[in-house]
Amino acid sequence: MNDTEGSSSRVKSYMGSKVEALEAIIREKQQNVNRLEAQRNELNTSVRQLREELQLLLEPCSSVGEVVKPMGENRVLVK
Repeated sequence: MNDTEGSSSRVKSYMGSKVEALEAIIREKQQNVNRLEAQRNELNTSVRQLREELQLLLEPCSSVGEVVKPMGENRVLVK
């Protein structure tokens, strides 16, 4: 009976070490996923800002006014 108790404790020890190793792998993978999600969010923000900037650059220009005639050195008549 003593032999079965010894083998049982060895199995528990082996399984415990396997569980710990797998938990460490899970923690590492979760950290990697979190890092990649943060990187994705940063890139999405950058793309969104660039799209907005491009949209503003592609807007048609508008004229503010048309100079009809100069009235003096610092003044003009605007239509």
